[in-house]
Amino acid sequence: MSTKAYYEKYWQSEKDYGEGHAQQVPQWPERELKMFYRSIKKFIGKRVLDIGAGEGIFLEYLQKNHSEQLVLSALELSSTAAEKGKKRNPAVNYRIGSADDRYVFEDGEFDK
Repeated sequence: MSTKAYYEKYWQSEKDYGEGHAQQVPQWPERELKMFYRSIKKFIGKRVLDIGAGEGIFLEYLQKNHSEQLVLSALELSSTAAEKGKKRNPAVNYRIGSADDRYVFEDGEFDK
């Protein structure tokens, strides 16, 4: 099974598909979101790209808790997860793709 097929299956169902597959899509506890945010806060520019964003839980946290207005983008392998993310937060620019593939964003589109 390809990586893309695995993640499509993962996001389309909440059944257990074997080792390494969660029965339910994992949720980030607030404490972990806050800890992760604090660890990267000083690196956040005006434009943010979340690679492997899933349904955008961290981007949603970032949008609510960061003091500056941000342009949020997400790169997600699963079109199902991206659709869930778009419904969850329409302000996020989702792109379908893999970090292993040809870059799907323009050069210089994000802060360096």
